[in-house]
Amino acid sequence: MIKKTSAETTGRTVEEAIQAALEELGIPAEKAQIEVLEEPRSGLFGLGARQARIKATRVLTEPEIVQQAAQELLERVDPSLTLECEPGDDSYYLNITGGNLGKVIGKHGETLNSLQFLLQAMLARRGVKVRAVLDANGFRGRREETLQKTALRIAEQVRRLQRPYTFPPMPPMERRLIHIALQSRSDVATHSEGQEPYRKVIIEPVPGVQAAKPGIPSPLAPTKKWLPPITRRSAFPPKSTYRYVRKSR
Repeated sequence: MIKKTSAETTGRTVEEAIQAALEELGIPAEKAQIEVLEEPRSGLFGLGARQARIKATRVLTEPEIVQQAAQELLERVDPSLTLECEPGDDSYYLNITGGNLGKVIGKHGETLNSLQFLLQAMLARRGVKVRAVLDANGFRGRREETLQKTALRIAEQVRRLQRPYTFPPMPPMERRLIHIALQSRSDVATHSEGQEPYRKVIIEPVPGVQAAKPGIPSPLAPTKKWLPPITRRSAFPPKSTYRYVRKSR
């Protein structure tokens, strides 16, 4: 949780009010932005006197700004959920934990993708231009594995049938996973078409690369050539067993 970010205090002098605000926020003077709201006034014979009033604002670091924005967004969805922030090289991984994560994830992660889009917009308005990945109890990893398996399965169908396949609209992160999963294949190619948020990935066969021919069957495989002859059995005994008896007259 992000600590209190601002405080308004009063004092007989501006310095006294600032010291009270720094103690309330628990930060040194170099990590605070001070705004003097009212100057102190002594008045005439004590009449009309007033104290100094200032506002001290905590200067947040980049990780604190990212976590604060994500926490504000999450509290609007479900205040009972918790958030963990892990900074990376050029991005931040934020994992949501708690009960009833279904309403945070949505169908195929659609709600989670929308929340991540809103988080990026909030960070841009606060002057923080970093990539934030919003996850819910490891859903992103499971979704990535599912997309990779689906991409490989569809690529086999495209190769075998020699017909292109179009995926439903996906966010940029998921489209990128499909492109990466199939970038090493020479028999199919991938590209994206359309405008956001309806941009789709298309897998199509590569011209000139024919579908693979069926392999030669193994000698150990049962075929007609190696099957034992079929012996037909009849309900009647063979002809040699018939006896013809001449009836006497």
